[in-house]
Amino acid sequence: MDSIPREIFEWDERGTPIRITGTQKDITERKNLERELAIKEARLNAFFSCAPVGLAIFDEQLRYVRVNEQLAEINGYSIEEHIGKTVEEILPRMASEIILTFEQVLATGQPVLNQELSGFSFQEPGSLRYVLASFSPSPTKMVLPVLWVRC
Repeated sequence: MDSIPREIFEWDERGTPIRITGTQKDITERKNLERELAIKEARLNAFFSCAPVGLAIFDEQLRYVRVNEQLAEINGYSIEEHIGKTVEEILPRMASEIILTFEQVLATGQPVLNQELSGFSFQEPGSLRYVLASFSPSPTKMVLPVLWVRC
């Protein structure tokens, strides 16, 4: 429990406080929730950094919220360059097919697994790239992750 003295009302003849007011609030539950959240965040961070495939999480406007280093390498942009951008901005030559798949996943709530995609790299013109992509809906309907694997 936390105790924070707010005011001292009375002192004895030696100047020692003999009456004070304070507040206490049991924050055990909050601290436990903070600890649980930190553990979940650490697991997600480990998953993103250690995954052997590219991973991304998107918001409702299909803007990149989070990507891992593997996906950044696959797409030819840094992690920072992805954040807040749409698929059209990062992968203009593959965007229409990817967006159609996103729309299907959002409409049905069902994942699309191992979809073959190909397109020319914006960063390396003339370089045809092939990937397998799996699109999964989020259980919260707040974000939509997509998994990428190089072929």
